[in-house]
Amino acid sequence: MSTQSRSNKKSKTYHFNCDWEEEFLFTMDKDKCKCLICSLIVALPKRGNLNRHFVTAHANFDREFPPKSLTRKSEVQKLKISLNFQQSMFKKICSKSKMATLASLRVSRLFIQHKKPFTDGELFKEAFLAAADSLFENFKNKKEIVDAIKDMQLSRHTVTRRVETIANDLRSQLKLDFENCDWFSLQFDESTDNSDMSQLSIFVRFVFSDSTVKEEYLKILPVKERTRGEDIYNVLKEFIISENIPLKKLVSITTDGAPSMVGYERGCLALFKRDNDFPDFLSYHCIIHQQSLCGKMLNLDDVMKTAIKIINSIRAKALQRRLFQSLLESVDAQYGDLLLHNAVRWLSKGAILERFRKLLPHIKDFVVERNDPYAELLQDKIWLQKLAFLTDITSKLNELNLALQGKNKTIADMITTVDTFKTKLEMWIAQFDKKDLKHFSNLKDEIGSNIEIYNYDEFGNMLQEIFVQIQHRFTEFEKLRPIASFITSPLNKINVENMAKLISELFRMDVCGLELQLVELQSDIALKSRDQLDIWKHISIERYPLLKDAYHRIHSCFASTYLCESSFSHMNYMKSKYRTRLTDKHMDDCLCLAISNYEPNYMKIAENIQCQTSH
Repeated sequence: MSTQSRSNKKSKTYHFNCDWEEEFLFTMDKDKCKCLICSLIVALPKRGNLNRHFVTAHANFDREFPPKSLTRKSEVQKLKISLNFQQSMFKKICSKSKMATLASLRVSRLFIQHKKPFTDGELFKEAFLAAADSLFENFKNKKEIVDAIKDMQLSRHTVTRRVETIANDLRSQLKLDFENCDWFSLQFDESTDNSDMSQLSIFVRFVFSDSTVKEEYLKILPVKERTRGEDIYNVLKEFIISENIPLKKLVSITTDGAPSMVGYERGCLALFKRDNDFPDFLSYHCIIHQQSLCGKMLNLDDVMKTAIKIINSIRAKALQRRLFQSLLESVDAQYGDLLLHNAVRWLSKGAILERFRKLLPHIKDFVVERNDPYAELLQDKIWLQKLAFLTDITSKLNELNLALQGKNKTIADMITTVDTFKTKLEMWIAQFDKKDLKHFSNLKDEIGSNIEIYNYDEFGNMLQEIFVQIQHRFTEFEKLRPIASFITSPLNKINVENMAKLISELFRMDVCGLELQLVELQSDIALKSRDQLDIWKHISIERYPLLKDAYHRIHSCFASTYLCESSFSHMNYMKSKYRTRLTDKHMDDCLCLAISNYEPNYMKIAENIQCQTSH
């Protein structure tokens, strides 16, 4: 017979007969024919195969339990019950191991979210067992509860593996969002960790077709040698290639104002713009950094430096600090100590001046008592007025800074906040011309009734200088102002030709198509009847594809590097002076678990790893 005819021949199907359970002691278990006595599995449930095994291996069974007898039927039932019990025991053990693994995964992530080291898993388990001994004293199932706690796998190596596995799961979700998003933007910034390694933190902001937005941690990359623009460019380009990030969807990049980032010729952004792999993206200098730089333009360095010297003369010496704290305690002061200045922190200057001003009467008493050379300066009315003005204006700049910080801030939100502050500055300048100090409480309190010794013009000029600096530094966002205004209220009356031209120049779109869609949008009666807060959800992408696309691109842009700055705080806490040996890979994994908004798929992770209880 030919090979083809043999292959075309129908294969025979064998069916198990229920009577064979009692006759040959076989049963069907999950489509497998299994012997009830020795658990042997027969490939084909044929009568001859079952009979051969029974006669060969269990011939004595017929003598002890004659065929068709009640004792034989009873013994067959017992064997079936025993088999089911064995299977349920195996299922119970497997389920118990799986639950212990799930608990281990959840606890491991919790450790990292609270920035705890891997070794704390064993401490947690020990504390849990100690607490369980008392908490479950009168529980009937206390032993089962304690055994379940003991089964959790929380050794140092296990927690490390759990963190790696969860981080990989979160990255797989991130990769899926890169594929599904319409557009995305990046923000990155560089800082040095506690082992003097330069780290580049990167965040991404996705916009999807349904107009939803996600801000996610992407990566922290070590820059092992120099931190020039070309070094940052090479590290980033290598990462982008290795992760297959779809650069065609990139809209904008936001960085700080360091020369390595924004240098015209050799800055990182300049190199990206000359790279043919990158699209024609927008780039912005972090709006919070620019605001912070505006505050540094105040011409009161002598006041600030003197205040810092006075604070350091008290705080830097242990004895002087103890004496000052004792003085504050004796007079029941509002605060118990002075703050130290930190130039890196955005809000540091305003915070220390506010505290210094509140404790000024006690500082005067303290420096006079110890014959400090600053005692005479603290009696100088002009210097004290400058200190009061500096305290007021830095607190107002801090309010602006805090308003710019935070997650999920759009460019429209940022521009609105800055515009509001500029309007306030104009009002304060006009009020200074009228000698009205109601918005400068510290200065008003310091001057009191001695208005004749106060130079209003000097402080008014300083406010004018801040206003000029803000006008100058935020010019790159001025281009986006009309577009951001349109995006916020798309049905407001606009000049169609000008708006179409602006959007076309920004995103390289067809100006004719934009004009037609803008006219149609402005005339859409159905849209005007809808809720204006969520109007873009009702604007159809089929009917207004160019406008919807422009909205998504603007909506994807970062305006600051706030997320990067906050990640450095996490980094320094995790990689402290006590954990400087934390590897770059584990640092990235830990930050991913601590910062990411994704929820790990614990059940899927547990199914893909071997679940064993702790031993």
